[in-house]
Amino acid sequence: MKRTHVITAAICGAATSVAFATAAPAAVERHPKAGHYAQMNKSGSKFKMEFTLKKHKVSDAIHYDHCVVVPLLDMPKIKVKGGKFSFDGTVNDVTSNKFKVHLDGKFTSKTKAKGNWTAKKLGKDSCTSKFNYKVKRVTQG
Repeated sequence: MKRTHVITAAICGAATSVAFATAAPAAVERHPKAGHYAQMNKSGSKFKMEFTLKKHKVSDAIHYDHCVVVPLLDMPKIKVKGGKFSFDGTVNDVTSNKFKVHLDGKFTSKTKAKGNWTAKKLGKDSCTSKFNYKVKRVTQG
């Protein structure tokens, strides 16, 4: 009787492991639509995160907060490949402050994306901006 319980438990454990191992990954949209993407605050009056998608490149990405208060000038155009994009680098804002920026994301549908933003101000008065975003297309491109 004990041997039967051990074998049953082993089979159930193996089945559970297979179920977790075969769970589908989050969907990635390979061909998102061009346009301006943004996440608005609750009142809809201000962008929390925004960027433009044109010709399979993300540009003008920005998230304003206590740390990033003016536009970043040197944000490059980031190629979207397989529905995903990523950038790590140093850029300047309009007042010549340097920021180390990390931006990554993936398109979860033709008109929606999600990802992470981190901007660390370098030098004196340093600060860090971190934001997990979910944007949707607000205008056509």
